[in-house]
Amino acid sequence: MIEIFKICGVLAGILMTIAGFTGFFGPSLRKKIKGPAVLRVHRWCGIGAVVFGLTHVIIYLLYLG
Repeated sequence: MIEIFKICGVLAGILMTIAGFTGFFGPSLRKKIKGPAVLRVHRWCGIGAVVFGLTHVIIYLLYLG
């Protein structure tokens, strides 16, 4: 359970960083990458970060807290 806890925390952090990067630099990235790819990456990284973050918290509260 500790391994899943750590992996979920790391994935949440990485995905949130990518979502923040694509959100902050979105306008300049959309000029270089045509189409909705930047928004799609931003959306899915944000959703993934929330899911892995919630999983991280639930494991902490139920098993480690």
